[in-house]
Amino acid sequence: MAEEIRKETQEPREEVEAMKEAQEGTTENAAETEEFAPEESPEENAAEETPSEETASEEEEENTKEEEPAAAQSSVPAPTLPEERIQAAKEKVAEANREIQSYVDKARKEFQQFEKYEKSELLPVLEESCEILTKVGIEEELPVVEGKAQLPKLELENPEEERLEIPAVSSGKGGAFFWALLGGVATLAGWYAFAAERAGLPLIPKQLPQMPQLEKLSATIADLFGQGAHAPVGAAIIIGSTLVVMWIIYMVIVAVRRSHNQRLAEEVEKQAEEYCERLDECKAKMNAVEEQVKNLDNTVHKYEVLLKEMNAGINRALYIEEVSSFDELHDKTKEQIERLKTLLEEIEKLLETPIARSGELTPESVETLREAKRMINDEILRLYS
Repeated sequence: MAEEIRKETQEPREEVEAMKEAQEGTTENAAETEEFAPEESPEENAAEETPSEETASEEEEENTKEEEPAAAQSSVPAPTLPEERIQAAKEKVAEANREIQSYVDKARKEFQQFEKYEKSELLPVLEESCEILTKVGIEEELPVVEGKAQLPKLELENPEEERLEIPAVSSGKGGAFFWALLGGVATLAGWYAFAAERAGLPLIPKQLPQMPQLEKLSATIADLFGQGAHAPVGAAIIIGSTLVVMWIIYMVIVAVRRSHNQRLAEEVEKQAEEYCERLDECKAKMNAVEEQVKNLDNTVHKYEVLLKEMNAGINRALYIEEVSSFDELHDKTKEQIERLKTLLEEIEKLLETPIARSGELTPESVETLREAKRMINDEILRLYS
């Protein structure tokens, strides 16, 4: 029994020692693997950081690709032929017309919005203010006449009145070919008449010349040039001279037309340049008018807000004080009514002043708006003081 117990106790000890040896072996293997593991080189670390550099280079490539079309457009040679120059001038004028029309439409749209606001929102406020002044016995000419508020005059540019019309141009090749063909027919007729007279044939044949007659005429022409009575040589002389005449007529007419087109192209380019410069001035004027309308709209909105507040305050005072005469009102109420009257007079002046004449901003409109802004700002400062 003692030996069995000893064996049983030795076996667990042997198993524990075996397990310890196995654990030590694994730790040694792990250490060896760590020793032999390759260290990360700086190149690999740099490779990990390269994606940002690669993305930057890709962005640069995209930017260069975007710049290439612009560079290609700038490298396009300027038109040299008269027809191309006139076409380029026509496109330039058309683009300028589209731009000025858009500027005019923007200014007109701003003014239409202001007109709509004035009729729908401002007019009721002005009518109420006038009714208050009438209640207290103040009846003067006010900005509301027969239920309608005054509207500033706005005379904008009309691009249709001064459009530059560029004439159509042609190379003249079609006309030159026609006249060359006509010259060729005349040359053939001249050769026929000359050869028929020398050959003793009638100048005006009763029927179309037959082949023997044509050979006789051709031989006569060849003999005239010392080539003997050879019909093929004569035919070659007739055809060659006719083609030369046709070529000369064609080239002369085309050259004349080209010279005319060249002068026309120079004149059209000059007119187009002056026209575009004039439209640039018009665009600046339209910008000024549009900005003036925006400022007017903003200022009038402020007047509307203050007039609403004054109307409510005066109506409350009139209800509380229960008087109908201006002299019987409280001093503060009188002061409010005087301020209301002043604001109405100022907005009347502002609305009666023309904004633009013949497409150009009027100086009186600028001055009136400046004065209206000053007054409304003083009123706002009075409220917060």
